Amino acid sequence: MPMIHVEWFPRPEEKKMEFAHAITRACEEVLGANPQDVEIIFAEVNPANWFVAGQSYASPPSD
Repeated sequence: MPMIHVEWFPRPEEKKMEFAHAITRACEEVLGANPQDVEIIFAEVNPANWFVAGQSYASPPSD
């Protein structure tokens, strides 16, 4: 029973559904998982709280 955690910036509900269906299909095809056993948890992160190389996604890139 795969449990998949997705951390991303806020997205529209229809994109969550589309992505969840795609992940579920991939688990079926690759793992042979029953779709009823695939659990997906979305955590929406504010871009101001996500940093790469010390730079927040909410800040303009430094040149």
